[in-house]
Amino acid sequence: MQTSIPKLLTILSIPELRKRMEAPGRGRTKEIYQTGWEDWQELQAREYWINIKQSKKNNFDDYIKACGVPKVFRYGGIQPINEIRSLFMTGGFGTGKTYKSVEILKGFVKKLHCGHFLRPYKNTPIFITVPELLLKIRSCFNSQDVSEESMLKDYFNTPLLILDDLGAEKTTDWALQSLYIIVNKRLSEEKQTIITSNLSLDELKEKLGDRIASRIAGMCKVMQLKGKDRRFKSI
Repeated sequence: MQTSIPKLLTILSIPELRKRMEAPGRGRTKEIYQTGWEDWQELQAREYWINIKQSKKNNFDDYIKACGVPKVFRYGGIQPINEIRSLFMTGGFGTGKTYKSVEILKGFVKKLHCGHFLRPYKNTPIFITVPELLLKIRSCFNSQDVSEESMLKDYFNTPLLILDDLGAEKTTDWALQSLYIIVNKRLSEEKQTIITSNLSLDELKEKLGDRIASRIAGMCKVMQLKGKDRRFKSI
């Protein structure tokens, strides 16, 4: 007499189903037939979810690395992301601006769905210093593989962009144009952006011009970090 699927579910637990499927001499096809296709799907879904949750735990540090965070900043605290919008963090050298921005990135990553942690990583948050950003864009000029437009799209579309050390770059018309395009695009698309600088907004206005400074002011909450250079304290 054939056992009905609902009755079978009350008799056998998932671990027992697994034992039956793995038992010597028992064909998987026969077991699927006996226990029901829905039971098999449920078991596979549970195992997949366990694996994907484990991938987030195992790959968290590697994912942070893929975001571009330097090794020295990867380990430490995590800043809750809930109430944090775009920020402009200003302060003197060594006041913790970069560490703070990385904590925010980690808080953002911690809230991502587990599926984001399966390789290859796609559309990750991006951490980059402004001089490095401009160097990467400039490298496209002589490249046949990557265009400036396609590279800029990464900085347009990333859910979280951290521009570290704004104001440290050499000011040229080309650099100002590239920065303006990125800042303006993220402002218009309401994308979360964290900017750190040793300069105040007024000082950035003098160096970068009204258009960029005005858009940063309109997009970001200003956070001023004070204190002595922490780097010298460790010496």
